[in-house]
Amino acid sequence: SVLVPVYVLINSKDLILKCLTQKLLNQRIIDPKYQWTGPIGLITKESQRFVLTDDGSLEIYNIHGSDSGSYICNVIYVYNNKDVTTEIRFMVYVYHKPGKSIHLSSEFKTETCETNAVASFEKQLLENMENLIRDLQCEIRQWNTQCHAATDTMAMLTHKLTFQFVGSSFYTREAFAEPCKSSECENSTSYIKKAYTKIKQFFEVQNTDSDNIHQIHYISGSLTGMKVDHCKPGFGKNINNSTMCPGCC
Repeated sequence: SVLVPVYVLINSKDLILKCLTQKLLNQRIIDPKYQWTGPIGLITKESQRFVLTDDGSLEIYNIHGSDSGSYICNVIYVYNNKDVTTEIRFMVYVYHKPGKSIHLSSEFKTETCETNAVASFEKQLLENMENLIRDLQCEIRQWNTQCHAATDTMAMLTHKLTFQFVGSSFYTREAFAEPCKSSECENSTSYIKKAYTKIKQFFEVQNTDSDNIHQIHYISGSLTGMKVDHCKPGFGKNINNSTMCPGCC
């Protein structure tokens, strides 16, 4: 039997699996009958979202993640006055475009690691950044703060304050069990890029703030970012596939 890999984007309108191969068509087979099985077992005309056509094709509508799996079509026909059965196998991979986030780190120089001063500055910083990217349907998550002594006489640095955090799209939240639709994923990627640009610009002007009562100053050029893809539960990366969306989940 022949195994045919098929990749289809989740939430696609439909998928058509053709049982009659070109070889069978060329043989001019007589009185073909078709039997389909899939992940749910035997597929009949009563199966929901599945349509069996007269030419033996299987049409699947409103693609779900659960549609991934093995599909087998048995073609029973007469050829050269003999009953023949040919098996055609499909392996369907339902994939989705990954959600995006960016893992960021920034450093500040400060005269002290005194808890109240750092906490007050941290609260204001986080609030400012959340307001900055909220209109892009993004949020700040996994906020982490570290402060330690650091002697650098050239930079007149006595203490270094490091903020590590994740800027992510609302669609990467675990509460969204279903992958985003294609247009939403594309918007998510665009919003993350815009959010990073806004955050970068925000840090670049930090030291021009004359009202910095905490004497905590951004270390120019210390902001770093790394993009991360997120797959929903039940999906994973297959870097070897050659779909129209390489690296998708």
